Amino acid sequence: MLAAGPQNSYYRRTVAPTNERAPYSASPGGVDRQKLAAEYLAPLADMTEGQAAYVFRQQTSIEFRGGDDLRRQWDAALSAQETEIRNFVRTAKEHGLGSVAGMMLRIVPQLYDDRKITAGPSPALTPREFVLE
Repeated sequence: MLAAGPQNSYYRRTVAPTNERAPYSASPGGVDRQKLAAEYLAPLADMTEGQAAYVFRQQTSIEFRGGDDLRRQWDAALSAQETEIRNFVRTAKEHGLGSVAGMMLRIVPQLYDDRKITAGPSPALTPREFVLE
């Protein structure tokens, strides 16, 4: 066993013989990485899995009402998520998480434009970078 947790992680070392094929096996079925990450992160900050999933969510929907409004909503959503992550880290540190001071995090946005009518390209949206204390 490599790491115990909500879903234990295992490893197996295989030394491949020279000029021969070595068998390969992977764990059966797909892995929901977001769900698994939330299961591991939740206990760090004494949260439910749902609360942890929300902090580290991958999607925020914004209704397009023009480029300037989109930028305001986008900045507000990224600021809110940064604050939630900082609060998560603060609480996790109170529960024994070691120092993460100086760690830089980057939220890289991906835009999925579902507008029915488009009046030109979507505005360029930049990643949010911040350093943990």
